Amino acid sequence: MSEAEEKAATGVGVLGHLARTVVFAPIGLFLLKAAWEFDSKETRGLHGALLELSQQPYGGFLLGAVAVGLIAYSLWCFVQARYRDV
Repeated sequence: MSEAEEKAATGVGVLGHLARTVVFAPIGLFLLKAAWEFDSKETRGLHGALLELSQQPYGGFLLGAVAVGLIAYSLWCFVQARYRDV
């Protein structure tokens, strides 16, 4: 990879990891809440986390931003599959 390609891939990877954090952090918070309240019905998965995001003010914008970020994460995964030494 050239230096410019490496910088671009790093930026895409950072954006993708931030999007994953936005999606998976609420899942962890729901699990903590369920454990704290001893109520397993409070747990939510990926669908519940995205549904919660969509119900917030500017929910459509949030879902769109997360979608772009997750696409960036998938691109970063392809770059890793191609250039990473294992």
